[in-house]
Amino acid sequence: DQLLLLLCYECKILNNIIDDVVCVLNLSTGQQLTQGNVSSYRFNKTGQWLAMTIDSAGKAANGLQLMEMKTQRIIPLDQDKVRYRSLTWTKRGDGFTVLKASSNPKYSKPLYQILAYSKFAGGKPTKLIIDPLKDRGIPDHMTISPNRTPMWTETLDGVLFGIHDAGLKSPPKSKTTAGKKKPSS
Repeated sequence: DQLLLLLCYECKILNNIIDDVVCVLNLSTGQQLTQGNVSSYRFNKTGQWLAMTIDSAGKAANGLQLMEMKTQRIIPLDQDKVRYRSLTWTKRGDGFTVLKASSNPKYSKPLYQILAYSKFAGGKPTKLIIDPLKDRGIPDHMTISPNRTPMWTETLDGVLFGIHDAGLKSPPKSKTTAGKKKPSS
């Protein structure tokens, strides 16, 4: 077995933004793996897997990564010009969820998707996406709430989460109807 040491430290980058740098040091070999722009990271219960959200300046390289600690192999799970938050493993460490926040011009608030992962054997986890724009069970004016951390059910057959109003913007009034009074009866 290997003996690994995880170091995390903050560093200031452009415009005094503070980001974490995660460094995994193999104490047996001296080999070091460094990952910058880590906004959050969590181990599963056994310490076999490390999930990390990456948040870079300008969002160009933002993403979600999974590291298998035994091999120090990093598996990219998602990459997008969005923000990731609320990374949470199950109690048993056999699945995790994360919120993916994006903007949409039709809404005044960010829209959130849930990315839920399980079944990590072989390094190819199963991915479930809950998207309020595609899920007919979520009303048009609602999105997944960032105020309630999503989580897998104990048996990994569902995800529990909250919803809230997304601030659906009214369509702009046309020039022909704007400012006109309704005819009186």
